Amino acid sequence: DRAAERLTGIRDSWVANGFDLDDLPIVQTPYGTDNGADAFEALMKSETPPSVVMCGNDVLAAGAMLRARQLGYSVPDDVSITGFDDIELAQHLSPTLTTVHVPHREMGGTAARELVKLIDGNANTVRRQLNVSIVMRESLAAV
Repeated sequence: DRAAERLTGIRDSWVANGFDLDDLPIVQTPYGTDNGADAFEALMKSETPPSVVMCGNDVLAAGAMLRARQLGYSVPDDVSITGFDDIELAQHLSPTLTTVHVPHREMGGTAARELVKLIDGNANTVRRQLNVSIVMRESLAAV
């Protein structure tokens, strides 16, 4: 599951950089802007609100950004928010969303070719890894 692997990557990076996993606040929520908004609010109501909220997809991040504004937080001055997928919406939010670009067309084409192989009886399909990149936009504070 891609979402689970994203979370594993965040946890692994957190530990690799010397942080205690018990100090990593995580709110898992279903896909949707309202869910992203509610998860953001829950994080910000914690005893130690985070300065960065990393969302598992851009739709959750859009919801987080909307709720941040409603709660009076400035993005990225008070809290940075990042997404994952680089859907078209990411470049139209205000501020624009820093996100991980996923090559959707390449992923779809690759999946279709592998599916045709399976339909044709070729059980030797392989898992393919596609390159992703970080798209730096305005929702992430400068370090």
